[in-house]
Amino acid sequence: MRGVPNNFATASKDKAFHPTNNQVLIEISVKGEGDAYDSVTYDLSGASPKLAPAQSGLFVSGKPVQTQTSGADEQDCTRTSDPQVVIPACTRMIEESQADTPHDRAMLYYDRGIAYKNEKQLDRALADYSEAIKLDPRYSHAYLNRALVYASTGDFAGSIADSSEAIKLDPTNMLPYLNRGLAYRSLRNFDAAIADFTKAVSISSAGPNLFLTRGYAYYSKGDMNSAIADYGETLKRDPRSAAAYNNRGLAFAHKGDFDRANADLTQAIQIDPKYAGAYFSRGVDDYLMSQLPKALADLTQANALSPTAPYVALALDIVAVRSGLPSSLRDASAKIDMTAWPAPVIRLYLGQLTPDATLAAAEDPNPETKRGQLCEANFYTAVIDARAGRKDDATRRFNAAAKDCPPAYLEKMFANFELKALETASKP
Repeated sequence: MRGVPNNFATASKDKAFHPTNNQVLIEISVKGEGDAYDSVTYDLSGASPKLAPAQSGLFVSGKPVQTQTSGADEQDCTRTSDPQVVIPACTRMIEESQADTPHDRAMLYYDRGIAYKNEKQLDRALADYSEAIKLDPRYSHAYLNRALVYASTGDFAGSIADSSEAIKLDPTNMLPYLNRGLAYRSLRNFDAAIADFTKAVSISSAGPNLFLTRGYAYYSKGDMNSAIADYGETLKRDPRSAAAYNNRGLAFAHKGDFDRANADLTQAIQIDPKYAGAYFSRGVDDYLMSQLPKALADLTQANALSPTAPYVALALDIVAVRSGLPSSLRDASAKIDMTAWPAPVIRLYLGQLTPDATLAAAEDPNPETKRGQLCEANFYTAVIDARAGRKDDATRRFNAAAKDCPPAYLEKMFANFELKALETASKP
């Protein structure tokens, strides 16, 4: 359980269809838990784009085709964003070979690929981007967008390879560095991710989300000081970034600075009163400050705003039972996906699995996935052991979580907190 945002970057179509204007528009979005997100759009120089009057960018018989005379299909394929319009128009143009040069034809596949990607038809998007690259092997934006699709399918190695090719073709474009960094981060290669994000920042630091993204990589690595610095840079550029306040608050909590964490998390909630992730984060911080009523209130609100979030339901159950209240986890589980992790943990809490069976369910062929799931299994089974009075088992499993959990996992903080509580309770 990391409680941190997802990120993505999107490039516009290849160019603005004007002979003197090849600008690519970039939108970078960073999404936190719940519905909060921040986004910014700009061109590759970091400036707000000022596009010249558009023309087609397509050529017939070696002459540029003007938009007003290019026909409905050319208009719909190359200058429309609605996939339901783009796909049939581009398909007709491809079938009728309405493009003279290989690059012009590649653009038709590229534009249709974007439409397929937006329609979540990722196999077709991959096929079209691949065809565009086959027609024009130096089509850097086709590599860039194919890298995005590879990442969406979990093929991070493919995403890294295509991003690297895009960098070779256009080393001044910050976007492939950003997306390669995101792929490295997904593989938990945080040093490589940070290096790429730093390069992206050096090319264009105009938007706040590059610092937010790099801050998350530092956070995931366990470098909370650098994460806090990057979140601060984000807030200099966007003082109303709820995600930056939320993430900085979590970083402060990992450092044990619970008061500053609470201040940041409260600020995130004031900016976005429906930010479920911020209520969850503040509920965690409240709990670590031994403020059970406040923790219960915040986690209850987080659960109301995000009833399908399993870790919110688990944290709420821990605080409720610790507060002497009945568990509501059985009712909450009806809204949670019980086919995926951490469903075995929820079944443990519902009395449907034993602690040993829960630990067995945490096994995974991916070593990083296994590490995270074993971390969580150890912590949550330790809570059950503690409830049942099995102090030795609880201590052993809390120690395992405190030692082996990845540095950004909230269970690591929880485990250290519970170990101190057990130690205090054992003193005469």
